[in-house]
Amino acid sequence: MAVINQVTNIRDAKRYLASLKADFEFFKGFTGTSIISYIRNDQEYTYFRPKGVFASADNGFGRRSYDNTAEKQFEGYLTYMKTLNEKHNLNIMGGYSYREATFNGLFAQAENPQSPYIGANDLRTFAEVNYGDVGSYKNNEKLIGFFGRAQYNYKEKYYLSGSLRRDGSSKFGENNKWGWFPTVATSWNMHHEGFLEGASWLDQLKLRASYGISGNQAFASGYSQVSYRPTGLATNPETGEQVITFEAARNDNPDLKWEKTAETNIGIDFAFFSSKLSGSIEVYSKNTTDLLYPKAVSAEANLSNRTFMNAGDISNKGVELFLQAHVVNKSNFTYKTSLTVAHNKSKWIELAANTDEGYENNGWLSGRGAIGDAFYIIRNQTGHEVSEFYVPEVVAMIDGKFVFNSKDGGYTDQLANAQRTFAGSPNPDVELGWSNHLTFYKNWTLDFSFRSMIGHEKYNATKMFMDSPFDLPDLNAVEEALDWAAEGRVSTATISTDYIEDASFVKLDFVSVGYNFDVNKITWLHSIKLYIVANNVFTLTKYSGADPEINYANLAYGWDQYNVYPNTRTITFGLNATF
Repeated sequence: MAVINQVTNIRDAKRYLASLKADFEFFKGFTGTSIISYIRNDQEYTYFRPKGVFASADNGFGRRSYDNTAEKQFEGYLTYMKTLNEKHNLNIMGGYSYREATFNGLFAQAENPQSPYIGANDLRTFAEVNYGDVGSYKNNEKLIGFFGRAQYNYKEKYYLSGSLRRDGSSKFGENNKWGWFPTVATSWNMHHEGFLEGASWLDQLKLRASYGISGNQAFASGYSQVSYRPTGLATNPETGEQVITFEAARNDNPDLKWEKTAETNIGIDFAFFSSKLSGSIEVYSKNTTDLLYPKAVSAEANLSNRTFMNAGDISNKGVELFLQAHVVNKSNFTYKTSLTVAHNKSKWIELAANTDEGYENNGWLSGRGAIGDAFYIIRNQTGHEVSEFYVPEVVAMIDGKFVFNSKDGGYTDQLANAQRTFAGSPNPDVELGWSNHLTFYKNWTLDFSFRSMIGHEKYNATKMFMDSPFDLPDLNAVEEALDWAAEGRVSTATISTDYIEDASFVKLDFVSVGYNFDVNKITWLHSIKLYIVANNVFTLTKYSGADPEINYANLAYGWDQYNVYPNTRTITFGLNATF
């Protein structure tokens, strides 16, 4: 409570949105639409910590910052629709889009406040301001697009569509700012065919296929241009003045181009028995080419040792099944359920050599003895799955230390000399979801859903750090560390196959019970519902850590580290009323 009362930590965010849409009809079937929008986000941040809050040597700290994002967008398109002989249906659309975004901000910080009452409101009252305590930035990006689409169907039985986009982004190199992105799709409503007219049990049977190419430009602006950054202060030997020194952060790349994903989908949609049973099956193949990566290059031949370029290809293949059933539909009891099953395999087709270590070697761990370049657990490599674990295999434990096969063919207890091996994947073989909705006596409702991932591993970095007796009794440790301490184990945290665990799980994700009150006699009240909701109810798993869930946000995933808060169980009571 003392820390909460003394420390100021305030973030004030404001968002402004304005949009205008206009629709025009030139003649029957020929229309136009234009949309203009403006979005602005402003955020102010204030932090103040007086002296001695966390430790007697704590000198205090204050920071103020301001960040702004402004985005302007315009989209205009024309649409022509025509039906001929009540059989041929045509829809043609073409348009233009423009987006411009500006990002800018500034910050100032200082140490050693001279008054605990002023806080960070006036940083001039702080005694220590160092180089780098003041900074600012400003970036701008533009995206322009031309697009067209044509759709045709015959008697709502046979469908064919195609589209084409031509997009240009300021983020890419001078030679490759523009890209072409076509798509084509077709489908066949078989249930409209004469040979299925007598199948009264069949409501829908639709075959479909599509192919398309999409582009990715999800990275910061300026990566195709040479970039410099300040490195510190130095003394000019001729004048004796202090000057700021710079270094190149990355090289320019005029050939940087769009990352593209070509996707093929083949599927079937179906519904039977007055849609009491429905679902879909879909098979897909996605090939992503020219992945955007920072690549290590020779510093002698370039301004910097890093260039942002297109440096890899990834393949994703999978199948998805969706089923939905209205099991019971009585006046006093209904039950609807749905099941989703998915299988996906991702594989590196090509990853350029000397790619920046953040993308080849990944999953860097730190803290409690994890120091140096050897503390990574993930390797992305041509021919392997994305983000496989790549660690030394434990062959023995001697004198309290893990022993590994060494790179020279012998044995070693030193991580830097250990021979690594691919030892599991954080990517599941199968993902499942099962959702259920029930009503009882018209007023009661029950909803619950299960989720499961099967066939993947997770690296228990929390256990790795906490089962070492090295930090006892100063820091937390698991009970097993006490046993190893008694046996004389003296090693610090060490990466190994010992901490790769089966992370398959089945989780009751969500449960909700509600009661809808009868308000038919209250004219001014439309509905009122009392409910209780529980999230993250329980998990069935062999994983020994706090949570087997994995965050697949980027290429560095698949481990459980102690400084990340696990998913929590929440229970919520509520009342909803509509008037």
